Amino acid sequence: MKKFKKIATTLLAMLLVFATCFALTACNDEDPPASEPVLATKIQISDSALSLKIGDEETLTATVNLNATNRDVEWLTSDANVATVANGVVTAVGAGTATITAKTVDGSNLTATCEVTVAAIASELLVIEQTNKPAEPDATVSAGKLTLFTNGTYEVDAFYAGLGTAMKFEGEYVIENGVLSFPGEIPIEVFGIGGVARVTATVAGKNVIVNVEAVGAEPKAAIFTIDEANATTLGLTLGEAVAVSGITSSATDMIELEVGRTVDVSQFFTVSPENASDKSYTVTVTAGDDFGGINGTIVTGDAVGVMTLTATTSDGGFTATVSINVVELADRTRPAAFDTTKVVTSDTVFKGMLLEMMPVEFVFHADGTYDYNRDQTVLGGVYASTPGFYTFEATDEGATVKLLLWTNMEKDSTYDEAMVETITWTKTEDGMWTFNYQGLIDMTEEGGEAPAPAEKPRPAELGSTYFAADTVFTGKYNGMFDAILTFQADGKAVIDIGIMKVDCYYSYDEATQTLKYVALSNIGDDGSITDAAVNLTVATVSVADGVMSFTDASGTYTQQVG
Repeated sequence: MKKFKKIATTLLAMLLVFATCFALTACNDEDPPASEPVLATKIQISDSALSLKIGDEETLTATVNLNATNRDVEWLTSDANVATVANGVVTAVGAGTATITAKTVDGSNLTATCEVTVAAIASELLVIEQTNKPAEPDATVSAGKLTLFTNGTYEVDAFYAGLGTAMKFEGEYVIENGVLSFPGEIPIEVFGIGGVARVTATVAGKNVIVNVEAVGAEPKAAIFTIDEANATTLGLTLGEAVAVSGITSSATDMIELEVGRTVDVSQFFTVSPENASDKSYTVTVTAGDDFGGINGTIVTGDAVGVMTLTATTSDGGFTATVSINVVELADRTRPAAFDTTKVVTSDTVFKGMLLEMMPVEFVFHADGTYDYNRDQTVLGGVYASTPGFYTFEATDEGATVKLLLWTNMEKDSTYDEAMVETITWTKTEDGMWTFNYQGLIDMTEEGGEAPAPAEKPRPAELGSTYFAADTVFTGKYNGMFDAILTFQADGKAVIDIGIMKVDCYYSYDEATQTLKYVALSNIGDDGSITDAAVNLTVATVSVADGVMSFTDASGTYTQQVG
């Protein structure tokens, strides 16, 4: 009996062990528990406010924190009669305001909004042709007009004789108690130079004269005349009509003008009486048109000779004349601000085509001068070659070049600093040098040498250890752009995010797996890093299965293998 009990006890123990092992084996065969999803904690939208016109489209981008498991968003509009939205594309459909909302869909219910204002379509109330527009507008000069709209806005598309170029901008007008006014000054940009335009309206008898001026520029505004019929339609209060009695010229002697330079002859003509209702007049070349041309009242000297110009009043047909003696352009003295050591080592030629019609050429010489050549014969003008001074400062991208034409200098070589132009030489993908001139024409190198980019000193914070061979990482920059980060064995790096490339210096300490890099644009000439706490990137490189990766503020990047 005791022997039987012992056997039974042994069997029971074996069964317990077997059951325990079976249970453990069964547990080990089960899948590991799934990790908890990470909810969104932050959402941002690319614009907080948009101002659109009916029919306009604008794309919004919503960004959710990178570690969220589900970063999708839902797009909503508060008023589909004003603006609709689909996948972030906002379409303006009606006047008014609407709130566009991006909302997370992972249950966190986070939102970001953009306020959209859609302006009503305004119809034209009055269109006025420019009174003093050029007699013969060409491909580079538009015949100006002033348009008043029914919603209290206006649009200027004028030829401004003082600058010799078109001037376009928008603003608001007010008609109150029979008086037309244009409040405030409007920011404008002409040939890349910023400034402001001022619009004023004055009553001249039965007309209202509107003057458009670029503040601080040469005199001679664009002039628009609202006649009695249109003024009455607008409800403006007019005065009594005063007839013109004559026009005189103050230039008793011949005016001297150098080839390539301009003069505004309006300064020599006076219409009488002072309070005449219509003081407008036109100026034409009545003799010597081979020696110069005219746009409005601006005369340009083209070749040596004598020109006669006649001003004729619109009211009464009264006339007055002025004579201009066009002479050779005298040599100018190089300004001290134009460093003679910062010039090309041999002639460098750039060529382009203005408006796809007029051949233009820049020739930079090793003596610090350049020639600006224009074949204006295709537009009915003459071939013009204007000399100037230049100097450059080498940059990471190429060079910043200062230009000063002799025609923008007085005979004593003084000049207005505003006449100094700045261009930027950059390298194209095919290795050619290029620059854009006055926002109008792209010039491409045809020969010679351009200055080499400046080499920035390597910051001491980086150290001097690098990857043993060129190493490439890929990832999403800010969660939006496909990025390629190439760390070269020489300590330089290039970040390519498609829309731009950024050159950098970097270091990599293999012992601590620390990667540091900074853009050259954030390094001073002395090698110091501008705002290093922000611009110096420091990341820890991890290695898994022989592949490196790292994460910084812009995203996570993995080594490209093979």
